[in-house]
Amino acid sequence: MKIYKYFPVFLQNYATFCKTGKTDEAYKGFKLFARTVDMLHCYLHYKVLPTEYDFYKFYNLRDCYRKNYLVKYDQYITYLRFNKTIAKKGEEHGKDKQYKLFGKDLIKRDFICLEDDSKKLEQIKEFIKGRKKVVFKPCQGSLGAGVFVYENNGDEKELYEAYIKTLGRKYLCEDYIVQHHELAEMHSDSVNTARIVTLNEGGNIKIISATLKIGIGDCVVDNIRHEGLGATIDIESGIVCTPAYDFYRNKYYFHPESNKKIIGFEVPNFDEVKRVATEGAKKAYQATLIGWDIAVTEEGACIIELNNTPGTMITQMYDMAPKGKPVFDYIRENKIPDLPRKRKRALYKKKFKA
Repeated sequence: MKIYKYFPVFLQNYATFCKTGKTDEAYKGFKLFARTVDMLHCYLHYKVLPTEYDFYKFYNLRDCYRKNYLVKYDQYITYLRFNKTIAKKGEEHGKDKQYKLFGKDLIKRDFICLEDDSKKLEQIKEFIKGRKKVVFKPCQGSLGAGVFVYENNGDEKELYEAYIKTLGRKYLCEDYIVQHHELAEMHSDSVNTARIVTLNEGGNIKIISATLKIGIGDCVVDNIRHEGLGATIDIESGIVCTPAYDFYRNKYYFHPESNKKIIGFEVPNFDEVKRVATEGAKKAYQATLIGWDIAVTEEGACIIELNNTPGTMITQMYDMAPKGKPVFDYIRENKIPDLPRKRKRALYKKKFKA
């Protein structure tokens, strides 16, 4: 890769770093020049952007450790080297197609697809009969954007407002998931989920990271971009082993609203969470690396959705440990070819806005 052609991205991101970073003692005086040179070294060798260099404190790490971090470049370009079949067809983008692929055993709830605007209102009225609460979510989208909960209290105006929100987009209307009471005690307004990242090594499914996502305030989603919290789960025991952090790296040992202790919290039914993720990975065999959002219920666990370009930050930011070695080993051992140069440059320009 002739990375000098992507140098404008480095400059643009360095400008962002200069606005938001440089508060650490590591950047005082002459150290700023030395760190900038080191940033360029990391960008040339590991595609690490200046903001990522600062976030993961690369200035404290040796190259043997740095090379195993997953970064934004991997999320948007490296992953497509082995997830390209699904990415090309767009199958993973439609949540309705995901639900049909995984079936009732892994989804464990009823749903309808709202596609034709002229029929949506009647479809919604029929589906909510006998249901107190349902969830609406766009078939295409990420970060919880466009998701909302409708409580069926018989108010025609509220029903019509819900219908209006779905116009112009393909939506799912589905059963509201009643989460396990221990997670509801943590934060009841959102369904708090486990993000499980799996790597399919020729049918052998390996879990490379597990994260507990927790909501805050009156937000119905637990995404960190919506002021949610996250903490690392020990894969073997299912016990949360780090404090929780928000997007701005504020640290929480207790949930700020429920005061529930976070470190040491044991995720209920975690063996079932891992089973659901593993079975889902076997069914979505076209994608090698997948991030699963899994809800925990009193009866077990169920898939909310899959992400075939799972965020690298949520995978590593809580324990600050690199999770890329299994991914890079898989690429090397299976001799996975790189993306065509033109497509890679197009993706780089689109995703990195340079």
